[in-house]
Amino acid sequence: MLLILTLCLQGGGSTFGVMTKVTMWTHPPPKITSLSWMGITDPKSPFLLDLIAYLSSQIPYLMDKGGLSGYNYASLGMKNPVPAPGAPTDIAGVMGFGFVQDKGPGFLEDIFKPINDTIKQRWPGQAFLFLISEEFPTFRAWFDKNYDQA
Repeated sequence: MLLILTLCLQGGGSTFGVMTKVTMWTHPPPKITSLSWMGITDPKSPFLLDLIAYLSSQIPYLMDKGGLSGYNYASLGMKNPVPAPGAPTDIAGVMGFGFVQDKGPGFLEDIFKPINDTIKQRWPGQAFLFLISEEFPTFRAWFDKNYDQA
């Protein structure tokens, strides 16, 4: 629970202050939805730099549309950090990790839909968008899972 406290002091120069009013508000903690995302293709794709440019240009949209916070990086080639059956072992593109407050995974799918639609239209079957989200009841629960407590 978040507590906000305001104080009013009465007094002037060369005098002491007297607290005349205290107001407190409590707010429920925000729910956190974390997100890992990848817009990827084969590192040898002739359109790799176009894909990276397009995805990088969408980051302000993601922040403005839903308050997505986090970090992103581009790669010209790396081992797939999330190997899955049928997935390529080497990938390239833009990857990101972040979170939003008080919104569920459906929200993330909605704001990424136009991006995914563009990828499917421009590079059908050659570039892909993957989203993995997880919900947490509080920021503390998210922090405890994602950061070392030592």
